[in-house]
Amino acid sequence: MSTFAEPSQHAAQQAISQIHSDRKTLQERRNEGSDVGRLQWQAKGEFRSVSDNQSSRLNVDHNTGDNRFVRLRLEKIGWFTIRTNRDVPPADEIDEVILKKETTGEWYVSLVTTVEEIPEKPALSEIEPENCVCVDLGITSYIHTSKNLSVDALDLSDEYDRYAREQRKLDRKEHASSSGRTNAER
Repeated sequence: MSTFAEPSQHAAQQAISQIHSDRKTLQERRNEGSDVGRLQWQAKGEFRSVSDNQSSRLNVDHNTGDNRFVRLRLEKIGWFTIRTNRDVPPADEIDEVILKKETTGEWYVSLVTTVEEIPEKPALSEIEPENCVCVDLGITSYIHTSKNLSVDALDLSDEYDRYAREQRKLDRKEHASSSGRTNAER
């Protein structure tokens, strides 16, 4: 059973609208002379995102006891708790909600809002040198700032080991096989 067995009709309409928009964009780029391919259709059950742009279909509850978490309710899905990295506006200020499942299995929520006022970039003559920070990517430390803060190099040895393991598994598979069996299994 898929995660979105019964999506709201509005979310399904959004997906169809996105497909039409993507096809139109590809055609426009093709007419401009760009070498574009075709849309890559996903298999049944592999559509990993859903969006809804009607704020009347969602609720936001900020009363979770921890300011890093917010409860969000979407039609046909229900209530769920999300960890936030920014302040979440009230439901009536949210223009669109996008739920996306990454290939790692983790779910992410994007809340799209309209910003009324975009701050102007100050002119260089208005910037005081004491309000600036210089950042240097170095050799002995990964990052070093003019405020004497430093960040050591990232330890990616576990990631390199995992990548090497996955690459070895991939190398053992037969090219263009649909079963994914290795040459030794045949």
